[in-house]
Amino acid sequence: MLPLNDWPLDILTLITPYLPPASLLALSATCRALYTPAIRDDASYWRHLTLDTYRVRDKPAAAANGPYWERLFRRLRTQSRVYTWGGNQTGLGRPADEEALGAVTADLGVVADLQCGGWCTAVLNVRGEVWLTGALNGMLYFSLHYGSTKRPLWRRAEVPPVRQMSVGRKHVLMLCDDGSAWAWVGIRNEDEVVRVNHRARTVVAGWDRSSARVEGGIAVWSDENSDKPHELIDADADTHILLEHFVVFLSDGQLFASRVPGTPFALPLPPTLDVQGSFRRFGVFTKSGAVLVLEQAFLEAFEAGQPPPEPWTIPALQNTGVLTLAFGDYHFHALHADGTISSYGTEPQDSEALGLGLRVGVKTIRGMEVLRNGDCKLLPQTYWTGRRVYFNPHAEKWLQHMATGGADPGEMQPRFHMTITTAKPEVSEWIERQLRTRFGPKDEWGSWFAIGVAAAGWHSAALVLVDGEGVDSENPADFIKDTFPRLVLADGTEMPGTAELQTVEMPWLEA
Repeated sequence: MLPLNDWPLDILTLITPYLPPASLLALSATCRALYTPAIRDDASYWRHLTLDTYRVRDKPAAAANGPYWERLFRRLRTQSRVYTWGGNQTGLGRPADEEALGAVTADLGVVADLQCGGWCTAVLNVRGEVWLTGALNGMLYFSLHYGSTKRPLWRRAEVPPVRQMSVGRKHVLMLCDDGSAWAWVGIRNEDEVVRVNHRARTVVAGWDRSSARVEGGIAVWSDENSDKPHELIDADADTHILLEHFVVFLSDGQLFASRVPGTPFALPLPPTLDVQGSFRRFGVFTKSGAVLVLEQAFLEAFEAGQPPPEPWTIPALQNTGVLTLAFGDYHFHALHADGTISSYGTEPQDSEALGLGLRVGVKTIRGMEVLRNGDCKLLPQTYWTGRRVYFNPHAEKWLQHMATGGADPGEMQPRFHMTITTAKPEVSEWIERQLRTRFGPKDEWGSWFAIGVAAAGWHSAALVLVDGEGVDSENPADFIKDTFPRLVLADGTEMPGTAELQTVEMPWLEA
């Protein structure tokens, strides 16, 4: 009989999907011939095992990344943590007087997915339970509880085990293991769960509508009338999203859009791997690896026969392993394959929605411009390398140290005005590169590894794998020696002071 290690690889890969994880790893460890990525790091094996075991959302952009899915499978059960931040004090799931970005301590089980609504945050755990905090309908909640300081607590939807959920502005759709679909809505009270009369493959909640992929196309209905007749869009869709006025769906690599009601039309975009989005903005993942960000205005112009605006090609999203895009009203985040989250857009009313820092001084050195109306907007130059969200609490302490002048505030004083005016882009880029060196992952996965990100309204949330043994124990006292940078600016000007003169890369100039 032919020895196992002499079997053709295409035969072995027909057998390995039937092995449990321990047996697969044991097999690959028996000899050098079987210790091959095609067996040990088989992306299809680990991806399907993770999706089937944990109810996590699929990430088409990571479909071929075997090590990603393997480590996700290994660590999710013991290391998943929920972090929230932003201006929605009812929907963060933790006391309002805590830090701007913090971990939720409620016992929610092993969280596999999380999403944000207009005034709430919802999670799906591996048992199929959906938990929600905040107000489903903020307008209704605040009218009923005007003047009250009471905040709604985490509560669970009383439905069968859920395999997929989707959160809209003021409702949650849930597709259960038994095939039933349910809507958690904030219409007459805060916790009304109603049956949805559709046999759905997937459900997607939108601004004020709901949708489902059903036999014959995509069904769309008002979120307040789940039992009323629906509009059916004729679509052979692989996946779809529901924007404010349009359904956008992917069919065999081609993107289409349709008003509701309406007739689908093909979009003039490259062959596509995935589409993600909500409200008025969406992201397109092309098969060539590009990541495009588009506004709903693109669809409106093309539908009207007018030249559509060019898709937004953000340099920091190209070739950086983007897996997920999450859109709020004015801000958005990207989840990258290395477990980092980057932020873009604007924080309305100093709401902390970007998750980049708590105080105005910190926001300034991270590349935000504070506008007269209180909004904080990221500078265009920050879109070349992106600005990351850091879950390590020492990162915020270091930023506060640098924002107050570093080790020698007196020496920094002569260049303080430049820091908040002409030198903003250069200082921000230097700060970002220092953060990545000091607080970025120390190995392939790091101590804080984000596997999910969500945004809506003015707030955000993330699902993060936290390695308790590997958490950086760096002493905050080490920050004392770090001085505020003295840089050569883009125009050749040298910032004043006696500190060592430094240079920083400025990728926006190279373009």
